Amino acid sequence: MIRAVLFDKDGTLFRFDDTWAVFCARVLDSLAGDNLSLRRHLARVCGFDEENRRFVPCSLVVAGSLEELCTAWADCLNGVEGADIWRECAGALEGLPLVPVCDLPALFRALQGAGMQLGVATNDTQDSAAVQLEQAGVRDFFDFVCGCDSGFGVKPDPGMVRAFCERVDATPAEVAVVGDSRHDMICAQRAGVGGRVAVLTGPADYDDLCGCADVVLESIASLPDFLRTWGRLSKTL
Repeated sequence: MIRAVLFDKDGTLFRFDDTWAVFCARVLDSLAGDNLSLRRHLARVCGFDEENRRFVPCSLVVAGSLEELCTAWADCLNGVEGADIWRECAGALEGLPLVPVCDLPALFRALQGAGMQLGVATNDTQDSAAVQLEQAGVRDFFDFVCGCDSGFGVKPDPGMVRAFCERVDATPAEVAVVGDSRHDMICAQRAGVGGRVAVLTGPADYDDLCGCADVVLESIASLPDFLRTWGRLSKTL
């Protein structure tokens, strides 16, 4: 029976492109300035279509960690260290726009009312995730929030899921993982969770996700109905 839900953040709780297109534009401004050729190269390396302000599903911004993104950009810039780019990225994370995919407080109240324990696992940094959840007014719903710098590894490795299980005293079979990317679903599979729920509010489409998820939903707004009909809740939703 499912009694805990671990959410990805970007593309799952918040519209991915609305947040991360702004982040990438800020960093490209800083790293490339008026050098249009370099700007295009840096955008291509991270999988960002700047003209349309969208990301390809395999983008490093979608599937990688912030550390991996910084390393990839540093490799494109002679004499620039990954640590320098990390500082640029950390500054660009401040005050990013957040567009929730649905009424998040109502959704989380419904899940908690059914006895669900909730967590967030993101390849963004832990502090950035916590600040954004605070800004959205939903931080207090979560028993667990971790990021790429929390010491549990990065997705698709299963360390974040295992840490969540330990925090909420649940077995992997009692956990559903909800995310918008193949990395989220592979992470869930490696951890042996009871439910892999993919959503279409990120860059990936149905064909990208259907082969590695138990179900593909339009958004997390459909999660309570799915869990109810799935019949694997520990309490009535």
